[in-house]
Amino acid sequence: MRPPPLPARQLPAGENPQTFRLDMARPDTSGRLSVRYLLRTLGWSPGDRVDHTVIDDAIVVGRSPTGRAMIGARGDLMIPATARALAGMDSDSQFVLVAAPTKNTLVVHPERLVAGLIAAHYWPPDISDDA
Repeated sequence: MRPPPLPARQLPAGENPQTFRLDMARPDTSGRLSVRYLLRTLGWSPGDRVDHTVIDDAIVVGRSPTGRAMIGARGDLMIPATARALAGMDSDSQFVLVAAPTKNTLVVHPERLVAGLIAAHYWPPDISDDA
């Protein structure tokens, strides 16, 4: 008898943003990210197996007993080249990592996404203060 399928990976939409923990990392030449702080936050350990799901320009990582990848002994997480390519992420740029502990999920975003959100936050300037 086969075990029931695992739930589909999703972005942590609707979560309280105060529960999120953020970090930034630049992949090494093999696509590994050092994510020790976020792994501790999620309660994940070296040797845990994970799966990757690409949703638009994000890579959603979740722990899975049948995962195709494994967390490295030094707290590093491999982001496969295929997933990076599907999400439109350059291996030369930094990634913004979001841990959503209530969903037991880690989401990898391209740096340009967060830069765009910050630019939108700054623009348009509040002209009501100009007198």
